[in-house]
Amino acid sequence: SRSGSQAGFEGPRGTGDDRNRERINIVADQDGGAYIRFLNRKTSVVGYLRLADDDRMWLEFVDVRPERVVRRRLGFEGEETVERAR
Repeated sequence: SRSGSQAGFEGPRGTGDDRNRERINIVADQDGGAYIRFLNRKTSVVGYLRLADDDRMWLEFVDVRPERVVRRRLGFEGEETVERAR
């Protein structure tokens, strides 16, 4: 079985939700891609710096709303917004 590698980095205690202090994950995935994931102090994902399946680099912002999740991706060739229901 193939697997990737990852490292996580935590914020200091008392600066958010102490049940999960992780704020940044650096991942080299099993398909040869990679990303850095950013979490806010409430431990919600707010963005990525991602090497996508098409080998292009994207800066991706994530906005989790009660009724939907909105992702805005910025890349060298432009930008796109993707929404999906929760």
